[in-house]
Amino acid sequence: MFDSSPARNLVGLPSVGILRMVGYGLLVMGSLNIADVVLPFQMMDPVWEMQTAGAIVDGVPIPLLGLMLVFFGEEGVRKPWEFFIARLLSWACLLCAVLFLMLIPLIGSHAIRINERIIAQGSNQIQQQMEQLAEIEQQLDGASNDEIRSFLASQGVAFEDESADVRGELLSRLSTIKAETEAQNAEIVRNRRRAIYKNVMKWGIGSLVSSFVFLWIWRLSTWARSKAARIRNSRSKVTAANWSDMGL
Repeated sequence: MFDSSPARNLVGLPSVGILRMVGYGLLVMGSLNIADVVLPFQMMDPVWEMQTAGAIVDGVPIPLLGLMLVFFGEEGVRKPWEFFIARLLSWACLLCAVLFLMLIPLIGSHAIRINERIIAQGSNQIQQQMEQLAEIEQQLDGASNDEIRSFLASQGVAFEDESADVRGELLSRLSTIKAETEAQNAEIVRNRRRAIYKNVMKWGIGSLVSSFVFLWIWRLSTWARSKAARIRNSRSKVTAANWSDMGL
């Protein structure tokens, strides 16, 4: 019996072929973006691996939109080669669902390693700065006011009050610099750690959602993995040709 329902008529429109072609184009563009992100490989580098995983998660809407357009209309009005591609894409969705699920612990473990690296780098940096300030402080302790005045005069710095305790004033300024340096380094470490935590939450949730969507697409694209769909498509073409020959 000839199915003249609005849904079937919509699948038969020429614009459906345009939608599917746009979908193929988006899938190719998405694949190129992923290749650009992962190449060249820098394995064993937690920063690169985490940033790469995040970039892949951020770019997942493009292939998802492409899949939606390619699978639109299911098996209706498809060429034989399209069934082969649809079958591959369907299984690729299952593979992507597993891979995105595996990204979640990967992102979490790398975040821990990066967090430890940030703390270590911050500690090393503040230690080096404190050592430099301690060396200056030691030099000031061993110098007299006259020696300090002579050195400052050679650098173009002069004190208007000749009776001022130059060494004491410099030591006081040095203590202030120490406190400010420690506070600034602590703030830098906090900001970097906060950015890591935000990215972990965003990319972790994005990976979970992407995995679910890919799995759902795989579940709904059973027709692409079925021989019966290709048989129905062939029969529908024959039926449509017969109706056309009959002038209906």
